[in-house]
Amino acid sequence: MKALVISVGSHEYLLDTEPILRITRSDTLLSIEDTPRFIKGVAKFRDYAIPVIDLHERLHVPESDEPGLHSCFIILESPKGILGLYADYAKNLIELDRPLEPSKVDPKRKEKGSRGVERVELDGNSYAFFTLENLLDDAEWKEFDELVVYLKENIPSPTSNSEH
Repeated sequence: MKALVISVGSHEYLLDTEPILRITRSDTLLSIEDTPRFIKGVAKFRDYAIPVIDLHERLHVPESDEPGLHSCFIILESPKGILGLYADYAKNLIELDRPLEPSKVDPKRKEKGSRGVERVELDGNSYAFFTLENLLDDAEWKEFDELVVYLKENIPSPTSNSEH
């Protein structure tokens, strides 16, 4: 298994590479009114509008002093469809000898950065690891789903506009 090391603020996290479709600079982000706090904005991917989750907000990590310098979107396939994650930096790939499986964390826990995050030690380095499923609680995933429906209804893909 391979993992991508990403930076969010001064913290480093591991992200499973299997669902990653693309990593791109965060130079274009559409802001939409009345989105949940955990949504950074909406990005275009393959001519579709996809919601981008702000990892700073979700993991309770302040943005870096120079946001945007190396900021990126990590576009990935999830059980909820294609979505983006906003991070400060995608650093490097590392090879793992075993799959990382964070323990289920009680989504009602509200301590700073606790939901769905587990620390792992690899080659003397300490990283945090999270799964997408645990990144948002059930109510937040519902808000996310509602945003996806809104985007599909209000920002049509090019194929839905073509005449037959």
